[in-house]
Formats: sequence, C-alpha cells, structure tokens
Amino acid sequence: MALAHVAESMPADRAEPGALFRRGSWILLSICALGLAIGLALLSVESGTLRAALNGLLMTVVMYRDQDTIWLAVCVAFSLYLCWSLGRTRAPAPSRLAAFWPPKPELTRFTWSIAALVLILVGIGTYLIHHAHDVAIDESLLGLQARIFLSGRLLASAPEEWSAMSRALFPFIFFHDMEHGVWGSVYRPVHAAIRAVFSLVSLGTLTNAILTALSVVLIVGVARRLWPGRQDAAILAAVLLATGPQFLFTGMTGFAWPAHLCLNLLWLWLYLRDDRLGHGLAALVGFAAVGLHQINVHPLFVLPFMLSLVWSRRWWLSLFYASTYSAAVLIWSMWHDIAVLLSAGPAVAGGSPGQGQEYVRHTLSLIGLEKLVLQPLMAFNLLRLLAWQNIMILPLIYVAMRRWSSAPQAVRLLAWGCILMMIPYVLMMPNQYYAWGYRYAHGLLGSFALIAAHGWVMLSETGRPVVVIVRRAIIGFTILVLAVGVPLRAVQMESFTRPFAEANRHIHALQTDVVLVDVGKVWFPSTVIRNDPFLADRPLVLSFLYLTPDQLRQVCRDYSVTVIGDEELARLGVVMVDRDYSFTENDEALRQIANGPTCRRT
Repeated sequence: MALAHVAESMPADRAEPGALFRRGSWILLSICALGLAIGLALLSVESGTLRAALNGLLMTVVMYRDQDTIWLAVCVAFSLYLCWSLGRTRAPAPSRLAAFWPPKPELTRFTWSIAALVLILVGIGTYLIHHAHDVAIDESLLGLQARIFLSGRLLASAPEEWSAMSRALFPFIFFHDMEHGVWGSVYRPVHAAIRAVFSLVSLGTLTNAILTALSVVLIVGVARRLWPGRQDAAILAAVLLATGPQFLFTGMTGFAWPAHLCLNLLWLWLYLRDDRLGHGLAALVGFAAVGLHQINVHPLFVLPFMLSLVWSRRWWLSLFYASTYSAAVLIWSMWHDIAVLLSAGPAVAGGSPGQGQEYVRHTLSLIGLEKLVLQPLMAFNLLRLLAWQNIMILPLIYVAMRRWSSAPQAVRLLAWGCILMMIPYVLMMPNQYYAWGYRYAHGLLGSFALIAAHGWVMLSETGRPVVVIVRRAIIGFTILVLAVGVPLRAVQMESFTRPFAEANRHIHALQTDVVLVDVGKVWFPSTVIRNDPFLADRPLVLSFLYLTPDQLRQVCRDYSVTVIGDEELARLGVVMVDRDYSFTENDEALRQIANGPTCRRT
C-alpha cells in the first residue's frame, strides 16, 4: 500500500488547531531548553580535549557548543514568551485575517523582491563572510571537477611523475584511475557541471547564491499550486524558508546541497502541473538531480510520489518515471566508468573492477555496527537543524502533522519523503563533520516550510484569537532572526572560515615549487591541501605524511621545497589539536626527512 494511503488511516488529533499550536510551542520550548542545557554542559569541557576526542570526529559537537549554545538561549527566551502569550487568549480576533499577508496583486512583486534580497545577501556573504573559499573537501572537489569541465574534459590527466602521489596532493576522498592516468572528483558530476556553466559568465563562485534565490521563487510557485486561494500560505512558506540561517549561509558555501533543494522544488513544481509537459520536464529534472553529487538524495525525496502513482493505478506514468529513475541511477552509478571510457579509452586487460561496482560496494560498506557508537551525534545534528531555522516552523509543523488527514496529498508525501531521505544518514553517516546547521537535511528545507504552511492554513481557518498571537510571533521571531540571528551567524561563519582561507592564500603565495605540509595535528586535515586538477599552478601543496620515504626524498631532490609545520599553521590561525593519531607507520621518519638537510629549501 502506498505511504500516503497508509497515512490516511492514521487517527487524527481531535484537538482544535490553536490547542495543537500551544502544545507544539511547549515542545519547542522543551527542545530548546534541552539543547541549551547540553550546550552549557559542553562549555565546561576544555576545548582542546573536545576537539581531540575520537581523533577529531566530534567536529559537529564542537561547532554545536561554540555556535549554537548562545542562540539556543535566545530561542528559549522567545519560546517562553510565546508560551506565556498563548496562555492569554483574550486578544480579539481580527475581522479580516486575509489582510495579514499582502493581497494577491502584490504576491509576484513580493516573491521577486525577497528572492532579490536573498541573492544580494547570500552573494555578498559568499565573498565577505565565507571568503569565496571551499573549506570542506566536499566543496573543494566540486570546484575541482568544475575546473575540469571548463577545460572541455570529463576527467583530468594525471601527470605520470605525480600519479603515485595523488593521495598526498588530494587527501581523503578522491577518484584516481592509475591504469588510465586520469583523476577527478569522487562525486557525481551535475553540480560541478552547473558550476562550470555559471563560470562561463564569471558567476561560478555565485552558483549556490543564485540557486538559493531561485528556491524562494519556486517554493512560492509550489505553494500556489497546493493552496490556490491562499496567498498567505505561499508568502509564509517563502518567509520561513528565506529567514532560516541554514538556508542563507549554506548558500554561501560550495556544497551541492543548495542545488538539491532547488532541484527538489523545481521537480515538485513541475510534477504538480500534472500534465504531459510537467511530467516530462520533471523527469528531466529528476534525472539531473540524481547525479548532483550523491545518488540517494533525490530518489528518496520522490519515492513517496512514485508509490502514490502506483497506488492510484496510473500505470503508464508510473512506468515512465520508473524507467527514468532506473536509467538515472544506473548511469550516474557508472559515471566514472563512462568518464574513463570517454577520456582514456577501454579498460586494459586484467584491470580493476568497474567503478560503478566499487561505488555500490563502498556505499554498502558504510552500513555497519560500528556506526552505532556515532548515533548520539544524530541528536546534535537535529538540534543544529532546529537552531539554524526560523524556529516558528516547528509548532506549525506539529499542527500540520496532527491534522494529517486534512493536508493536501502532496504535503503528506513530502512528509514521508523527509523520513525516507533521512534513513541513510541515520544508518550510514550519522557524523556530518563540518556544516552550518544540518547539511544532510538541506534538500528538505522546502518540504519543512510547505508542511508548516499547511499548519498555518489550519490555524487561520479557525478565526480564533490564538491566530493573532501566532501572527505576531511569526513576525516577531522573523525580525529577531534578521536583526540578531543572521549577524550572529555571519560572525561565526566568518571567524571560522577566515583562518583556512588566509592559510591557503599564504601557502599558494610562496615562491617555491612544492610546499610540504604537516597536517598531523590539524583539526580537519583536508582543509589546508588544495591543488589545481591539472597541477598547472605552483606551488604544489602536498601532505608529506601520505608519501613514502623514497617519494619524499625524490620531491626534495628534484624541486625547491618549503616545509610548513604545526607552529606555522597555528600562527596562521588553523585550529590544531593534540591527538594520538598516525597517518602512516612512518610519520616520525617522514618528518625527519622533511625537516632534514635532504630537502632543498627555497
């Protein structure tokens, strides 16, 4: 039975929407208070100890403590005020609740105005707050692949002399086919391709800012199709989305998640047309969305809609979508096989197994009992998700979920999509490491806002005094987020990102052939190693801990070298930790070679 129809049999809460909102507000207060208590407890732990815990794996806990505790205190104060206000229900109900939002002729102007403001804010923040720098390895790899596409190639040719040192040049996750001498990003290519297209008109750095602004326009379009006569619902959905700090600040980064959000909303807008053109274009968007960077994200978002088609016996449409998504999953799983074939020719005899098989095998290997030890991190992820939203979204979602049977079918399917899309991350990737909010849920922010909009529709139709309070609370917290929350998050992002950006600028300004970096005590080692995919720029930056002693001696013999160790990285502001962690069995021997007379220094 399709998920949506299973849900129809669920018992509905008979409480009126105002009472449900009050209950949701108390839940909000409880969660914020719990989050604040956890943050205050973590503040009693010494910073270095927490950063070094599990060899730096608790990055999300450190960022939660340092960034979210103070804002959760604000959220607790506001939630207390909200609960107190809801206890005083003598405020008169307005005679014209529809006047709460701008009238219909103003909706288009409002939509494009808020989208333009988002574009300006996120665009400026990309340069001034995030320093136009790809901090995380995920961001860096997407930018690296975009540069490869701009050269007219699918993969970069790996210079023979450096091929065996690829891990030192591109630490951690990186695709390298040594048999054919090509390399590139380990991720699927569509987001990098989008970035490459924008780069053709010098807008590559602003790719996510543009996609973020477009998401505002799309969510209004979706809401208008879900509630044709309710402009207030469309505007509320746009406001809740656009005033979420995660939405804004992730848009300043190089992650693929803003593209996931934008394409999910575009797919939904097209799907809701429910005609041949809409479904045909939705299938094309879906095909591209599967290949954005990780295959699982979009299919789980649309799966409830596909099951609903089957349950409704729309066989031809079900077959059409099934064929499209099956082809998409197959092709994007085999992306590196296809790219290698087109870039370097057929595989050599006796070569390694296909990259598609390796991709599937690696994905399955992420499921294991050892992940259970990291499951508590999901609590921090969800708290961060709430702390980086307009928190008025939570009690509205509670109303919507308790009024499940009255929601449009698409809203119920979106709710199921939220649940399904989170399952892989709970089971396989509970640790998100570095992010602004909870990045693995970023593609669902539009779903959250639309579900909350349904909660508002249920509330406003009652005409009760509580609606006045809810209206004021939404406006009040939105102002609070824009006046206090956004500046606070801007300071937090800028102070976190600046040292990594400055360290990379310093390293790449050195007049030398090679820079050897000791990343053994860097909190997040992949942040300080950046190289052009064609190795055309100098200096080349290598983590020498990933070299063999012979490779290190060769580099020192053939090139002018600058060595950067712990102390200099610390002076540059890179966060260091004192941890018991070895990259290889030869760490100390490699350090002796790098710092010894063998290396020809500049």
